[in-house]
Amino acid sequence: MKVDTIKAVQTVQENALLKTVKLGASKEALQSIVPSDKALKDALATCLSARTKKAFFEQVPVIVEVLEKMKEPDKAVLAEIAGRVKDQILAGQNAYLLAGKFLLEGKAEIVENGGTQKDFIAWLESDCEVKRAQAYKLIKVYETYGDNSDFSQVSMRVLYTLQGQANKELQAKALEMAKSKELTTGSLDELIQEYAPKKKTPPATPPRTDGGKSLSGKPGDTGDTGKTGDTGKTGDTSDNVIEQYKKMVADLTARLAKIERPAMPALPQFESPIFAVRLGLSVEDAKDKRLVTARYRFFAKLYPSSVDKVSAKRLQQAKDGLLK
Repeated sequence: MKVDTIKAVQTVQENALLKTVKLGASKEALQSIVPSDKALKDALATCLSARTKKAFFEQVPVIVEVLEKMKEPDKAVLAEIAGRVKDQILAGQNAYLLAGKFLLEGKAEIVENGGTQKDFIAWLESDCEVKRAQAYKLIKVYETYGDNSDFSQVSMRVLYTLQGQANKELQAKALEMAKSKELTTGSLDELIQEYAPKKKTPPATPPRTDGGKSLSGKPGDTGDTGKTGDTGKTGDTSDNVIEQYKKMVADLTARLAKIERPAMPALPQFESPIFAVRLGLSVEDAKDKRLVTARYRFFAKLYPSSVDKVSAKRLQQAKDGLLK
């Protein structure tokens, strides 16, 4: 909506409060409006055709109502905000890479001056307040991608996953996609599936052709003990074996249920005020509700509220914020 239009309507509304203002002055203010919508054009025509002040000012609220419906976001303002969001996300990405670089420098300082690996880990937890697993991930990502500007706009979540892939062809393909800014969570998942090692199918067991007889030719003789194979008396039948396996599975399941699940170390990205960064998504991926939901479910399984309430809450906030 043009600023001139808003000013014209404001002038008329102010005139409506002043009984001394002549009708012609108010009509002149409205005549400066160039209607871009049929509803607004009709409302202006009705208002301007009024012969009395009362009839004129009774039509002004109709114009205001039409203008309210015509409101739309300022594209220039949105473009500016979008630019700032991208800058912040990129700054966050660079911050993680720099953190990996500084951790590597700290490790070198300790080890090269007589320190041990244990000293480095102790320094991580006491001075840096970073868990061992987080630190080594940051270091590994920096060592692998820190000096390659092609990966500067790839999300940390993608880099975390990518650095754990040993397939050279996959890494080369990922580099090509990063250069064209096509390397996202979804495309990396597809890439991993494409280059995943194929599982070998075990050869099928050929059917028996001896009619259930042993090498001795006697029915029921298994050939294992040399005795007659009266399986109903001397050994377990197949039904008994199945029952035993079922009991073993039930027993193991019950034991696993009693084992307390250890808490996973929270990722640094969970502390980011930017929801997309929290879920490890790029700007483009964060617009896809399907990817947002899938990523949230992935993290929710790793960080349930029963194990890590803080991380679970932050992840929930990020999901809700991106799905609005």
